[in-house]
Amino acid sequence: MKRTFFSTIIGSQTQPTLKHIFKRTHFVVLLIALLICGFSLSVLSLFALDNYAKKNLQLIASTVSYRVEAGVVFNDRPAIQETIDQLAYRDDFSTIRIEDIHGQVLAELKNTKKGSFDALDQLFNHFMFLNPTSEAIKHDDETVGTVWVSGNSKVITKFLSQVLLGLVLCLVITLISVSYFSYRTHGYIVQSFEKMTTVANLVREQRAFNLRLPKAKIQELDELSQDFNSLLDEIELWHQNLKQENDTLTYKAQHDSLTGLPNRGYFETRLESLFHQAKDSSQLALLFFDNDRFKEINDTYGHAAGDFVLTQTSVRLQSRLRQKDFLARLGGDEFAAILPQIVDEKNAIMVAEAILATLNDPIYLPNGQRLFIHLSIGIALSQDCKTPEQLLEKADAAMYHAKRSPSNSWYLSD
Repeated sequence: MKRTFFSTIIGSQTQPTLKHIFKRTHFVVLLIALLICGFSLSVLSLFALDNYAKKNLQLIASTVSYRVEAGVVFNDRPAIQETIDQLAYRDDFSTIRIEDIHGQVLAELKNTKKGSFDALDQLFNHFMFLNPTSEAIKHDDETVGTVWVSGNSKVITKFLSQVLLGLVLCLVITLISVSYFSYRTHGYIVQSFEKMTTVANLVREQRAFNLRLPKAKIQELDELSQDFNSLLDEIELWHQNLKQENDTLTYKAQHDSLTGLPNRGYFETRLESLFHQAKDSSQLALLFFDNDRFKEINDTYGHAAGDFVLTQTSVRLQSRLRQKDFLARLGGDEFAAILPQIVDEKNAIMVAEAILATLNDPIYLPNGQRLFIHLSIGIALSQDCKTPEQLLEKADAAMYHAKRSPSNSWYLSD
């Protein structure tokens, strides 16, 4: 697979981080600005120095011409040489040469000082000071000789070295500034996105719909955070409504609409769970209830009266059961109760007899009529059964055995 130039710079990462992009962008922008400004200032300064150096050479030539006038007139070469030797301390020329009117060299001074940039000096001398500056030596308005002065670029190379050093220092400061501003940008922007990502993951994985993003320092990010929080508000409300609807549907699917008791499906699921728990600890008892006169009540008083009797029957059954017992309506006039943690059959019989005792009091219909209900109770114990189905069969059989006995009776399965 081919790698692009940027991917080579970034490394093995195919997707750079936002922090890395900010840092790289800041560095490139500042570096380009620094190079443009540095190059522009260097070029302008170079031309300014070149112009200054040429004018300076012309001034040196005029000064030398004035000082050596007498020596040239009298052809006093030692005096001429001594005069120009006094300028040996200067660094702004490379050669001073005195010629007579015939072009004969009368004296010459060469700057022999060594510097740290001699090769660069020679390069600048070649390109910028190729043509020496000359000045005529006159006596009584007659030309008696010529002064030739060649420039030296030591000043310019020193200036350029200082400029280069300044650029390096600016580059270092730029790198430090880039790191600092990238860190602050990362803190303001990237951290806000990281918080948003963290909250989104918690909402998705743990259903933590109550989480909200804090206020951001940047206006645009704060508006984004507020929009995200508004979305979370809607999701939380939607989840609450959905949960309520699911709870309602689950309740309706598991409970009898008339009495509010668990229905047969919920009862069978609960029985299976408690039956297996009883195998590991104490036994449980299963009680089946049947209203012996329910069909007669429906036929005589109507279905509304029958529904009222079923409701009152469930209330009386619940009044004699423990909180941990499980009462359900299996359908019609049949009820069932699961009694976990029963020590022995005597406890189950006591519960059955207590329920039958509540039937001594009549039920008063809404129209004031008085009714007595009669129950048959079948009792079965889990210790005698290997499966929940077998326990159901024994309790059902015991209930039908009780129906053949006198009213309001119970029967314990063998």
